[in-house]
Amino acid sequence: MTRKRFVRQSACAVATLAAAPLVSLLESCAPLALAVRASVTGNRIVLPVAGLPDLNEPNSYVKVYIDELSNPFLLFRQHDGELWAVLSTCAHRGCEVKKLRTKFECPCHGSEYDLHGNVLKGPASEPLDTYRVEQVEERIEFVLEPSS
Repeated sequence: MTRKRFVRQSACAVATLAAAPLVSLLESCAPLALAVRASVTGNRIVLPVAGLPDLNEPNSYVKVYIDELSNPFLLFRQHDGELWAVLSTCAHRGCEVKKLRTKFECPCHGSEYDLHGNVLKGPASEPLDTYRVEQVEERIEFVLEPSS
């Protein structure tokens, strides 16, 4: 191998290694979510639409905190337009999962879930609890009965 070829191949290898973390970084570049507090009435969570971000914006979501739970719900609109809420508690050890553009990821042990809450990568073996959400006039509401 010539010196010129060695230098060229080494430079390509270094560039490839340097670019790999950027893909992960770009995947995690999500806008900060608005955090709101809500209460449970019966078995329903009701949020007024006023004051919430436009959930039609790409990758927008709202963290909904309930006093009785340690981790928030993540309220977002899927690519098909349907509103969803996901309890952000990892099924493996209860850590709070983070929403990325195309999936949820647990920072504690690396479990990954699709946007429907299904396991993509373990160690988690159970899906996230997901909830169908309805927008009724000027409010968003969902029942605390998982749809998964």
